[in-house]
Amino acid sequence: MGDDGVFGFLNALVAALNDIGMLNTVSNALSRLFDKTLEQVYDEILIDTFATMPALWSFVPDEDYEDAKTAMFGDDEKYSKLIEKIDDYHYNVQNNAADILKSAMDAGTPCAIACGYGISVIPVTTETESQGDFLIDTKYASLGATVAPFGGSLEDSDSPYLSPDKQIDASTCAFPDSTWFFKYQSHNSFCEPYKAFILWLVQFDGQPTVTSNENYPQFMICINHKYLRAVQPDDPRVSRTFIETFLQALTALFKKLFSMLSFNL
Repeated sequence: MGDDGVFGFLNALVAALNDIGMLNTVSNALSRLFDKTLEQVYDEILIDTFATMPALWSFVPDEDYEDAKTAMFGDDEKYSKLIEKIDDYHYNVQNNAADILKSAMDAGTPCAIACGYGISVIPVTTETESQGDFLIDTKYASLGATVAPFGGSLEDSDSPYLSPDKQIDASTCAFPDSTWFFKYQSHNSFCEPYKAFILWLVQFDGQPTVTSNENYPQFMICINHKYLRAVQPDDPRVSRTFIETFLQALTALFKKLFSMLSFNL
């Protein structure tokens, strides 16, 4: 939204509604509105505008994939070519991502994974306790990390792959020695030290690991967008709150939806 003041206004509005006890009332009213118009939104906007984007299907976990296809497309034959394409990716690439990368590593191609955590994901799925970088669940981005539910923590263990804040156990990752985690790193707001880390990865001679550079341990946090340091057990929240991140994304979505509705009208 840039510097047009919309974000600040919405943030202040939500805070004010919460302070006077009206946030639930407004939220419930919007929910009833959505309930009445949801079928029309699906039929006229969601399916043919978003569900037909093959790339978006890479966000769908395997356990939900077939149900999602049925919900979006039913048995409509006009989507058969699209389904053929997304099936090919889902079953031959997405479900085999770890094996594909392992084969590349065995052939001499260095591979590394960097992902965010500590931010709850957009609350439009049943995974309400999942945490990630606001958009991508950490458990998926890391190819298998064990992640504490949002607001919770994992049990103590002697695993060298357990984060100091007990939020992540990287031992279950496909590549536990070459997967880095960044606390409160939003999906689309990279701090400069994070960019420097990515540059180091790209320029590294050989296969980088979490012990290759003492300045880049496995679990890091960016302080004031100025420097990276190792995660500590009692790190305070230093990045944008979830509601701020959520409002940014929600406003952009509504702008897009309303512009499309106006065009259709």
